[in-house]
Amino acid sequence: YTVTGVKLISYNDKHEVVKEIPYEVPSKAYDNIDLLDASMDEEGDILISMQLSKIINYPDVMERTLALLYMPEGEDRFMFRKMKLPSSLELKDATFSINPFAGNINMLITKSWETTVQNGLNRDNVELLSRSMFIMPKDISGIKETRIAYEKPTQLLREAMKDTTVNFYGSMIDANTDGRGVTTVVYEQRYLPYRPKGNEVVPYYTGNVCVVQYDDNGAEMWATVLPKEHYYVVRETFPSVFKRTSQLETYKTLYLCGKKSHYILFNDVEENCNKRLGEEIKKVYNYQNTNAMYYHMNKRNVVVQKYLLGAPVPGEFKYIYPGSADFDKQNNSVALLMCHKKEAGESFHIAWKKLEN
Repeated sequence: YTVTGVKLISYNDKHEVVKEIPYEVPSKAYDNIDLLDASMDEEGDILISMQLSKIINYPDVMERTLALLYMPEGEDRFMFRKMKLPSSLELKDATFSINPFAGNINMLITKSWETTVQNGLNRDNVELLSRSMFIMPKDISGIKETRIAYEKPTQLLREAMKDTTVNFYGSMIDANTDGRGVTTVVYEQRYLPYRPKGNEVVPYYTGNVCVVQYDDNGAEMWATVLPKEHYYVVRETFPSVFKRTSQLETYKTLYLCGKKSHYILFNDVEENCNKRLGEEIKKVYNYQNTNAMYYHMNKRNVVVQKYLLGAPVPGEFKYIYPGSADFDKQNNSVALLMCHKKEAGESFHIAWKKLEN
């Protein structure tokens, strides 16, 4: 491609096009263009991140470049910057938030690279992952990188499991930066429990949820690890744009950031409610026999687990579709699709919940 087109289309409440803002990313020198993230924060700032790749010597040597498109709220044009990456490095995902205290952009990225390890008489290629926070001024003129090491989550996990060899590593669910410059990031452990044999289908493990708060330099301030043990089989994947997806899987975990509190919503079985880290957790495979729950974390970082749609009734289940949720931060309320399952059958409803501060 000579150029890769990006277009922002704005609609009014009648679904009519208000304006279109196009941008052409120069891509003639590259072989592949991968969208990492397209996000809009609560104030209306938009950041689009892409990875541009050029094949030097396939498949081992690739030249990769991080491309950023940023448009502050109220502007009508994108700022564009590129940053060349080390040849062995590949970016997997990204998300961002605006730090109003320092006037910076905080961008969290996942990096991947391959190395070889000795396995008996053989040497195997393995993929290693790490995560960093890129701190940038709003003109995206430079980047300061801080490596995310999960020191506090790992310490909490080791103390609860009484095992000094375990480490925490999680996939990002979402991030938010408040007016004090504190960035709250929610992670979830996700991995295959073991390598499949042949055409075997192995359920993914989505385990403990971790909340970490960072200062405006990217250093860990506080963390908690919340127990969960879920499994699911990936049937289909969907694109994520502006942190919204079209997927309605019932195994998903949803993070909502209110004015004074944070909320983590998911479906789980009654036996797991108010379990502590280190206690035995019931494994969940069938989400049609679960109830919607959530963790409420207030501004003092006190975490309480509750039922989202009321305490369960014997023989009945009320579970949610997290991908359908719409959160009204002004009124601190969430609307989403839910299923009410009982002996007579299933019925689907739109549920509204006003969340406490």
